[in-house]
Amino acid sequence: MKKIIMLLTNPYYPDPRPEKEINVLLKNGYEVEIVAWDREGNIKLPEREESDNLIINRLITKNSGYGKGYSSILNFIKYYLKTIKFVKKKKFDIIYAHDIDTLIPAFVLKLITHSKLVLDMHEYYEGMFFKNSRTFKGIFVFIIQIIKAIIFPFVNLFVLVNAVLLEKDKVLNKYKDRCIVIQNFPDDLWISDVKPNVGENVNICFFGAVREFEIIKTVADVVEKRNDAALHVAGNGVDASKVQSYLKNKKNLTYYGTFGPKDLPELYSGMDLVLCLYTIDESNRFAIPVKYFEAYEIGIPVVCYKGTALADIISEDDIGFVLDGKNELQDFFSKIDTEDIKIKKNNIMKKQKVQRFNFSSQSYILLDSINTL
Repeated sequence: MKKIIMLLTNPYYPDPRPEKEINVLLKNGYEVEIVAWDREGNIKLPEREESDNLIINRLITKNSGYGKGYSSILNFIKYYLKTIKFVKKKKFDIIYAHDIDTLIPAFVLKLITHSKLVLDMHEYYEGMFFKNSRTFKGIFVFIIQIIKAIIFPFVNLFVLVNAVLLEKDKVLNKYKDRCIVIQNFPDDLWISDVKPNVGENVNICFFGAVREFEIIKTVADVVEKRNDAALHVAGNGVDASKVQSYLKNKKNLTYYGTFGPKDLPELYSGMDLVLCLYTIDESNRFAIPVKYFEAYEIGIPVVCYKGTALADIISEDDIGFVLDGKNELQDFFSKIDTEDIKIKKNNIMKKQKVQRFNFSSQSYILLDSINTL
């Protein structure tokens, strides 16, 4: 039985992509041990969990939360050293890094153990938006480019969230023969458990990494003034505490905290519209968020900004709402009603007859590639 060590820079609770991949690997005879980073230590998850062929370890480095600016560099160094020390004496065949921020310790462990190295790339990293500092972004991009130049030649398999990464990333394109695309399709097992909204109110939701406080705040301010709408937010991330504080004790506004994949059926039940609104940077411009695929499979529309790959997709079949920019937020959310949403839902139902998105279609691609390592 081959063993895989999987590295994550989150505490492995709200991260559906790794969980879906892990489930595929476990069902096909692999042993998986997760080494996750609980950078805040406040979610009250056990430091170690163990079940059939799966072990979850959570390494805690206190005061290492999200969005710490320059101090994040020191926090990452602490995490890297702790991870390498924790893993280096274990016996395993494959080191599986999720996102480029786990690649340095994964590379060191590959050299120490002579294991195979897999990198799962969720985003186009050089295009990520840094709202607090252009200087920090410049340093970040420089570090990313150095990491790619040194480590990418040693990566045995690249797992990409979409094919656009190959077009955008010139360094990655050199290794396209080692790349596979595993899209963020939802696990079809829970979709049927989602219950539709049977009321007349419009339920708007955002479930995921909470890092767009200003957008959520603008939507919340409009929704709070309505008697026929509600906003539901769940997740963890840079702006989670700010969002939680802002929504607290306000009419029609709810923050549920951190969630896991098992919570999705209950969260999505009764929802009508999914927010896929992000600050437009090069990364978000080409990203197709998992929330879109989840919403599509459930049969509810999303709202996004013009100028994104997602906007092109939903505009083609009129299965969602596209806004020109943040200047349209107030007008859109003050007027959107169940009749507008019903039209989009009907269009989605028509589209579903010819196209479905479920992770089982992706699992064979992943498994075939891992088996050859």
